[in-house]
Amino acid sequence: MDEINDYYVPQKSGFVTAIGVIFLVLAGVAILGIFANTIFMSVLQRNPEMAGRMQEQMDNNPMSQYTGILMAVAFILALVQIAASIGLLKRLNWARTLFIAIMVFGIIRMIFGAVMNLFISPTVPNTQNGSPETMQGFMLGIKIGGLVFTAVVCALYIWIIMKLNSKKIKMEFQPEPPQQDYDSESLSAE
Repeated sequence: MDEINDYYVPQKSGFVTAIGVIFLVLAGVAILGIFANTIFMSVLQRNPEMAGRMQEQMDNNPMSQYTGILMAVAFILALVQIAASIGLLKRLNWARTLFIAIMVFGIIRMIFGAVMNLFISPTVPNTQNGSPETMQGFMLGIKIGGLVFTAVVCALYIWIIMKLNSKKIKMEFQPEPPQQDYDSESLSAE
């Protein structure tokens, strides 16, 4: 009887619930976006003029050939995020570990994107209203904004990782004690 009374049953934290719900919604929105993009692209392919322009862009930009693969990877990652988010809501420890891995992958992806943004610069378009210097300043502003955004998101992900690794949160993911039925006779015999 003392083992059951000494067993600590933690309260479900609002942090884990909020993170689970927020990232579940974000993954759902990502999947809807992927489906919308797929439908939009298939509609455009039916128009011969648009299909020709799209093919011309694919011929001129080798990275556009990988769009389908990137969308498939994004879809799979969104499904994994949905599974991890649901697992967080159910307080399953494997989901906590998977969610931490998703956050680490997100940090790596954000840093890689920021580095690519710094070194791969699109050509500055010719404009009638602005000088090339103005446009270069605008592009620099976009790069700095991207770096600030990356730093904020990475800091947020690190904070989430640290919270999910805290002792208090880890206790929420421990299995519950076995339920035992005690009748009044066995309790009085002790």
